[in-house]
Amino acid sequence: MYLQIRNFIDQEMNFMPINQVIREKRKEHGFTQEQVADYLGVSAPAVNKWESGASFPDIALLSPLARLLGTDLNTLLCFREGPSQQEIHAMITDLDTNVKAHGIDEGFAAAIRYVHQYPANGPMIHQIAMLLDAKLLMSGMKPEEKRAYEDRVLALYKQASECEDSQTQVNARFMLASKYMLRTEYEKAQNMLDLLPERNEIDKKKLQADLYIRQGRLEDAALLLERKLQTVLFEILNLLTGLTDIELKEGNINNAAYIAEISASAAKLFDQWDYSAYIIPLQVAAAREDREESLSIIKSILQALITPWDAQSSPLYSRIPASNEVSREQLQETLSKKALPPLLSELEHNQKYAFLWPDKEFQQIIKHYRSLC
Repeated sequence: MYLQIRNFIDQEMNFMPINQVIREKRKEHGFTQEQVADYLGVSAPAVNKWESGASFPDIALLSPLARLLGTDLNTLLCFREGPSQQEIHAMITDLDTNVKAHGIDEGFAAAIRYVHQYPANGPMIHQIAMLLDAKLLMSGMKPEEKRAYEDRVLALYKQASECEDSQTQVNARFMLASKYMLRTEYEKAQNMLDLLPERNEIDKKKLQADLYIRQGRLEDAALLLERKLQTVLFEILNLLTGLTDIELKEGNINNAAYIAEISASAAKLFDQWDYSAYIIPLQVAAAREDREESLSIIKSILQALITPWDAQSSPLYSRIPASNEVSREQLQETLSKKALPPLLSELEHNQKYAFLWPDKEFQQIIKHYRSLC
């Protein structure tokens, strides 16, 4: 009976563990486990097992247990329908607004309230974690200031990774692996990576595009392929960034410079955002501690960062719709307010740029772009 009830709750509802409800309500009323046991005609060890989650009260005892604890069955069992996708979207929008209006601390407090309300809803918790993660990235905080907040985000990703939604599990474990790597907790990162599925070699999107073409749905096929191209190019940039990092760690500066040249050329060849053309060259210039080259790239990358990418002007991405809700000027302002602070913080606090910190021109560049935030 315990397994049947628990499986029903697990599958159909989001719940707070019944053991937690029994324990909290018992303490709230000042009862001992022995008193609860005497009232229900069971043993004290049985009540102890309920509160530890090792067993579940017999279904015949649920109503008298609820009466004793001054609650109802719904509260005791914590039956609560999970939020719909629309409700989750509204929660995320509300959290975003909350952080903007009241700051990161109030945002975290509101997020925890949602998680307490729906502790088993993995997709919602994962989206909350991603939002808070992004807010931290854009906060411009120093690394030591972020740590306590990052611990809380990590805990949310962990909670999401243990839910029953398989796609959320994968997404959360991917994020956990990335976070553990940044923390140099490599064993934990490997454990998460081992849980991730191998990539499916069958390209469903390409096959779908082929089907659209055969059906004469050429615009649908082109849109799908344009988006696929963007995804592949982003992945290539990540791969080249990783290879550059390896070459620099091994002292192969010329190889790293070659990869940087390739990445910059590829960004231009495929009409990518100018910002992406400067990422790896800056990585190499900083490793060389080349002041002149580093300053030149920093000026270019900061300007590119606040210049919206006009993807639709390229035949490669002309079918991908631009947002009609935001003007180019509004987008530029948003980039200045949200994207600049984390990059400026990186330039000011990452030791690989320490050789530039005393430089007056560097300081002027930072000051100028800080004024735009």
